[in-house]
Amino acid sequence: MRNTNEIWKPIKGYEGLYEVSNLGNVKSLNYSHTGKPKLLKLCKLKNGYLMVQLSKNSVTEKRLVHRLVAQAFLPNPDNLPEVNHKSEIKSQNNVENLEWCSSSYNHSYGTGTKRMVAKRNNNNCNNAEKPVKQITLNGTLVTIWPNINEAGRNGFNIGCISMCCNGKRNSHKGYLWEFA
Repeated sequence: MRNTNEIWKPIKGYEGLYEVSNLGNVKSLNYSHTGKPKLLKLCKLKNGYLMVQLSKNSVTEKRLVHRLVAQAFLPNPDNLPEVNHKSEIKSQNNVENLEWCSSSYNHSYGTGTKRMVAKRNNNNCNNAEKPVKQITLNGTLVTIWPNINEAGRNGFNIGCISMCCNGKRNSHKGYLWEFA
């Protein structure tokens, strides 16, 4: 069943080859040189955004769908650099869900700040404040440092200690390291 509310516009730089719709769909106007239009498959990136590949003159480019929709359907008189998803769902690329914005607005929009803090905490950015154990290779505890930085002030590399504590490295300077 076709959506009669779907509006198609040419993709800038690909006029006559591709079109994007107000609902976030992308189609080739001459799919595989058959002269027939075809909806293109959108690829979901690890960060949640949808991407599509466009080809012109044997050159293929990857383009973000939300930017294609915004460029085709949303005026940008202030020449704002980013596109915000109002719903905060990066795969919802209908024009009503998008708006041009500044970088600071985009990053602080909705739950953005809360999510960044949670991500930072989950990525162990606070590990520099945790006590660390310095252990000989045969398992004898040498000392417990109050934090990685204190061990660093005593001749050890804080990056190497962090990698040991996070399971990305086995040892550093002949010692095992783990969070206390």
